[in-house]
Amino acid sequence: MDKVPTSKLGRIGVYGATAAKVGINTLSGKVKQIWSNEANRQMHKKNSKIIFDALTKLRGTALKFAQLLSVEDLMLTPEYKEQLNKAAYRVRPLNRAVVRKTFKNELNDYPENIFENFDTKAFAAASLGQVHKAVDKEGNILAIKMQYPGIDETLKHDMSMIKAAYKMVPHSPLIEDMLDEIDDVISKEVDYIREAQYMTWFQEKMGHLDIIILNFRT
Repeated sequence: MDKVPTSKLGRIGVYGATAAKVGINTLSGKVKQIWSNEANRQMHKKNSKIIFDALTKLRGTALKFAQLLSVEDLMLTPEYKEQLNKAAYRVRPLNRAVVRKTFKNELNDYPENIFENFDTKAFAAASLGQVHKAVDKEGNILAIKMQYPGIDETLKHDMSMIKAAYKMVPHSPLIEDMLDEIDDVISKEVDYIREAQYMTWFQEKMGHLDIIILNFRT
């Protein structure tokens, strides 16, 4: 994957294109009048794939909601649940060129110069970032967590659109409170300085246990 769309207009475009594809696919099934159980299942399977591909492209809040929905057995049909389950473990990572450019922009050097060894192909990718295997100059094997470029901006755009949509329909005030809480929690998740501080705290407090916590600093 090349990059995550970060502008509000770009993300709205992905939402719109996805809705159009799902609508056309659904309409095609009706026009063909093959509304058997198997045809219906195949239609949902195709629609769920379209939706998952869009969520993978958007990442951020969109993919976070997909992860939450995937554990709700009563809210999804098997076809959609199968696709959204992938949101937790099978997101396509950003390509090597974007990874190297991100390191250069953030750390003023390329990963191959910072580490003794760095795998530019991520072994795990999720909604807010991806993880790479690396070896530092001292020979320690590390898991390097890289945040998607501009993902903090996408969170602001997504939450503003979600909050605006809720204001247009009848809803409980509790929902607005819940959205504010989600907004706050996810915003903290992309604060890697705060996360580094947490790691330092655990490193200091858990030194007596058989747990090794390496906190990489530049």
